[in-house]
Amino acid sequence: GGKKFCAYHGCVKGRLIGGHCAQHGGGKRCSPPDCNKLAGVFGKCLAHGGWRKCSVPGCTAGRAVQSKGRCGSHGGGTRCSEDGCSKVPTWKGKCLQHGGRIICSTDGCFKTVTARDGKCFDHDGRQQCTYPTCRKRLRDTDRCPEHRQRTGCSHSGCTNQAQPKSDRCSEHSGVRQCSTPGCGQRATHRTGLYAEHRGITLCSHPGCTRHPKSSKGFCSQHGRGKQCLYPGCTARADFTHVCAEHGATPCSHPNCTRMAYVKDKCNLHGARRCKHEGCEKQAKLRGLCIAHGGVRNCSQEGCTKRAERGGNCIKH
Repeated sequence: GGKKFCAYHGCVKGRLIGGHCAQHGGGKRCSPPDCNKLAGVFGKCLAHGGWRKCSVPGCTAGRAVQSKGRCGSHGGGTRCSEDGCSKVPTWKGKCLQHGGRIICSTDGCFKTVTARDGKCFDHDGRQQCTYPTCRKRLRDTDRCPEHRQRTGCSHSGCTNQAQPKSDRCSEHSGVRQCSTPGCGQRATHRTGLYAEHRGITLCSHPGCTRHPKSSKGFCSQHGRGKQCLYPGCTARADFTHVCAEHGATPCSHPNCTRMAYVKDKCNLHGARRCKHEGCEKQAKLRGLCIAHGGVRNCSQEGCTKRAERGGNCIKH
């Protein structure tokens, strides 16, 4: 009498046709031979027409069919209860025009509620900008940032506007600027220099202006493995110090230009495949891909979530 689970080892999802859940091959599949998706209406998936079409000739609404074999544009679905109205109801069976909305609780106000306290925008108690025709909300001043009148910088001879809650502009507010002549940027280091003027060591690869990420002096792009020794080539090299185009063994898979690493094939075509029937994904653990259980589960008893660090999931 209890819930029947998927027959796949360790899976706690409910079983479908075939004794497995949808993820592990259960359920009715789409009728085309080359499609393995779950079937919907007419024994087909959504991509192959497994949805009901609107009965009105020439209508292509497709999945928008709501009721009576028609989409919402042609009479399908519920309508406003007001006589002669064909609009979609929004509240208590009526559209917005005929009362399908919550009215402000303030006496004499018939505007729509916009706040949690049952009030409209004008009666929710929050202060608005004092500038004429402006309806923006305020926090700590009498005007919004757009209409707030800033004073001029108090520094002698400066015509810039002062920063908010300050009597000086950004240039004279005490923030250090780069000491390099002609540079007006803010100093971002204790040396008093802007980032570009601190003399940072650049990537050792010729012509690269990125910062090094490894102890070898290369950036993240040029520090992953060896590079081809062929002049002007920046592709990744194998143990012979050349790439597939300039002498390395290419992958034997048809139309593949990658280098061979495993049994005359690249990592993409030579890696182990998931042993689950019909799956062509790369195996990660116990001969299975991630979708079919090739991951380590949380070590806590009764938890089936994926382990992240220390053998436990994020929650534990």
